[in-house]
Amino acid sequence: MGLFSSPAVIPAKVVDPATVTYVSTAGSASNLTTYTFTSQSFGTAHADRILVCTVGGQGQAAGAKSVSSLTIGGISATLVKAQQGLTLDYFRSEIWRAAVPTGTSGTVVINWNDTMETCISGLFSVITKTAAPYATAGIGGDGATQISTTISSPDNGIILGCHYGNSTPDTWSGLTERYDTHPSTQSGSGASDAFASAQTSKSIGVTPGGGAQHALALASWGP
Repeated sequence: MGLFSSPAVIPAKVVDPATVTYVSTAGSASNLTTYTFTSQSFGTAHADRILVCTVGGQGQAAGAKSVSSLTIGGISATLVKAQQGLTLDYFRSEIWRAAVPTGTSGTVVINWNDTMETCISGLFSVITKTAAPYATAGIGGDGATQISTTISSPDNGIILGCHYGNSTPDTWSGLTERYDTHPSTQSGSGASDAFASAQTSKSIGVTPGGGAQHALALASWGP
């Protein structure tokens, strides 16, 4: 009688969930093209850490404004998502990312393409094996009316976002607010959460305190 062996049982691969931790923020109401924010917390060092920088700003004069380059701890970051105001392109929210596995603090340098009158920065530490975002979204708004849009994330993923407007303060829905900074009459805020299960077209909204223009940018990552 022949001998039969049982098929090998291959254990299911364990996937570490992505995590997100808000670590620091800074803001300036000086009229500048380059903003240098020193001594910013990076959180705990990790081999799979990307630092996500959320940026908000308002131009000193009309005309399209955008971040031309950004460094975190001397490491060049990559643009993830940019969003302007509803009709005024000198109101701006942007999200940038850089792999920064070492260090617990450092300098963030934000270079704009023109002179700004306000710049606000937030930093989030995201632990993930995949540096590229899973999805991005954005929307511009006008006045004190809530603006909202949808974004998806996979199982064990995270979602974060930033909002900028010439008003204060902001009220978030769909994500937990982590910072709300207003160096002048302008306000920049950020929010984030981790999710064990996939989020399909999750609605994220912000209601500003008032103002004429504002912009919301969102991004998600998987494990």
